[in-house]
Amino acid sequence: SSDAWVWLLGLPDGLPKAEDVASARLTFAVWECHDKADMEVAATILAAPAVPGEVYDFAQIGLPIGSTTVKRSTTAEAFDPAIPYEIDITRGLRRMLRTGEGAGFGIRIVPNRAVDDGWTVRFTPDEGTEPQLVIDVYDG
Repeated sequence: SSDAWVWLLGLPDGLPKAEDVASARLTFAVWECHDKADMEVAATILAAPAVPGEVYDFAQIGLPIGSTTVKRSTTAEAFDPAIPYEIDITRGLRRMLRTGEGAGFGIRIVPNRAVDDGWTVRFTPDEGTEPQLVIDVYDG
């Protein structure tokens, strides 16, 4: 299953109103990854909150709201430093804030033959770098 690995992220307190959001992105760092092909990595909105240590129902993982391409590794060595990536989620966050639906975000690999050439790909997040929700708001 393409959902065999999903990074589940909660929501911070104090989110702005939808109309105040100028842009939003999820940032994360990759420590090492597959060397056969690039991979499409997408952000989704979770329908239910994730509870650490408990099984998460994959039916609660929404459709992609933004994606980026993580480039294949060109060496057998881990990246030092880790390589940063970001996914634009502006429209998805605004929709979530307007509707009140959504309990966090998921980051997962999306099978896409145009990107991964049919390979089963994977990456390892950097343990020392927490994913971040970065929101820019309009001033005034």
